[in-house]
Amino acid sequence: MFKYIIVILLSSCCYADPAVVVGGWSHHIDDQKYRSHHEMVAFMNDHYAFGRFTNSFNRPTTFAVYRWTENVNNLEAAINIGFVYGYRSCLGDEGNKAVVCPAIVPQVTYTRYSLQPTVLILGNAVVAAIKYQW
Repeated sequence: MFKYIIVILLSSCCYADPAVVVGGWSHHIDDQKYRSHHEMVAFMNDHYAFGRFTNSFNRPTTFAVYRWTENVNNLEAAINIGFVYGYRSCLGDEGNKAVVCPAIVPQVTYTRYSLQPTVLILGNAVVAAIKYQW
């Protein structure tokens, strides 16, 4: 199923403002025992994003989301809603296999230049990344 979502997103990514997001350095609000570098690689356009990262429990994770964006001056605010696969449960890491979980991820990006600093909220983590818009 996830393969089909990726194909649909890839076919639509070339229509409007393609971008890539890399990095993923986090600060967890409740505890510092989690992984803080996430090796994220994501591809996006105006409405879709998909990619992979290493989650806070050190497990490979993939995601696909639909994006609602609003641009004001040099700031882009986005709400990303979709699915993530790689956590062992949707509210932590209990269990013995990865499951598909819903994802709601707020995002703010400074868009004045091609290299754009981005901040996301993922669960209890504030994540910084770099977006390249061409």
